[in-house]
Amino acid sequence: MKTDLFDSWLAMEEPTLTALAADVPALAGISWGPDALPVLEAAALELLPPPDAELDTDAEEAARVLWQRLLRGIGRCYTEALGAVWVCAPLLQPTGGSRLVPVLDVPGLPVWIEVGELLDRALVERTGTVLADAYELAGQG
Repeated sequence: MKTDLFDSWLAMEEPTLTALAADVPALAGISWGPDALPVLEAAALELLPPPDAELDTDAEEAARVLWQRLLRGIGRCYTEALGAVWVCAPLLQPTGGSRLVPVLDVPGLPVWIEVGELLDRALVERTGTVLADAYELAGQG
């Protein structure tokens, strides 16, 4: 993700969160903070296919869009409640090299939070507590 693309991505936050609220009606009346995380994780577990699911092109695109919206919602919980900011950082690839991805820089934490990794972990573990547990750890930083 290049700087200009990252800036465009940042600018789409409000429309993305509005679309997320339409996707997840259970968010109505909940502020962006720790209380929203279990709702977001439950929505991810209910609405996103398992990581090993075979999907047609349309279903795959719909899942990708929802995944991006959930990523933004999770990030908003951190930015609103902990004062985190989105930054564009290099993510090392297992096959070598790196790519730039949006991550959260949380005041007091020595490492960035890669929200996509948290969301992926929530989908694999399927406990319903991954996002809240990670937030609690970050809040203690």
